[in-house]
Amino acid sequence: MQSSARLKSSTLDRSLQKTKGDANLSTFALLFSEMVQYSQNRVDNINDLQNRLADFGKHVGIRVLDLFFLRVGKDKREIRLTPMLVFIQKVFWK
Repeated sequence: MQSSARLKSSTLDRSLQKTKGDANLSTFALLFSEMVQYSQNRVDNINDLQNRLADFGKHVGIRVLDLFFLRVGKDKREIRLTPMLVFIQKVFWK
């Protein structure tokens, strides 16, 4: 029984030097909800809302793709639309 207790570490047992950024899914859900509410309060029609949310998504998507390529260490990146969409579908979202 003690071996299973040793496998589970509490927050106090973790190293202070650890730089891994873990965030809870509920944190991202709250952030997304606040972004949608913020956008809804500042637009007059649905098209403006869609454009504003698409702008948010574009900026986030570009940064996530850059981070992915940095972590993988892949220097070559697709620049054409169709191969990039296939890459996102087959590799990135898995």
